Amino acid sequence: MNLDPYLSSVLADLDRATALADEQTRDVAARVATAVEPALRLALVHALSDAAASITSELGDAAVVVRMEGREPVLSVHRTEAAPPMPPAPPAPPAPEPPEVLAEDDGETARVTVRLPQSLKAAVERRALEADVSLNTWIVQALRRATTGASSSSSSSAETPTASPTRTPRRVTGWA
Repeated sequence: MNLDPYLSSVLADLDRATALADEQTRDVAARVATAVEPALRLALVHALSDAAASITSELGDAAVVVRMEGREPVLSVHRTEAAPPMPPAPPAPPAPEPPEVLAEDDGETARVTVRLPQSLKAAVERRALEADVSLNTWIVQALRRATTGASSSSSSSAETPTASPTRTPRRVTGWA
């Protein structure tokens, strides 16, 4: 595809825009036009490539390809065969188990939505209020104690959830 007519059109428009200007301004405009011609050419090639990609995304069995021959882009359509159906992927390997020892605060946070019975939520909110901490802080502290087995020596029974009596080195059971 010859881009010269499009570039000439832009340069002619620039020349018309500066027709009423003085000679020095018209000379500067002509120099600027010469300097930006490669950038304009590249922008046109990018526009053609984007258009080809857009058209290809809507074609099922063909692809529009833009290739360069010298300074000029050449558009072509390539027919593709329908790809055979892919066999099902094997199941993913199980996720690695979390480390036994959790960092006190690794700086990252994650959001978790938990559905609780209303009575349990009310009880947890009371405990957080008694401990003078936010509900979120109380829950994080309870989960941290439940997963590390550590208990704070400065906390009272009102501040901390009771630990489940069935505790093994790897699993905690019961309600928190």
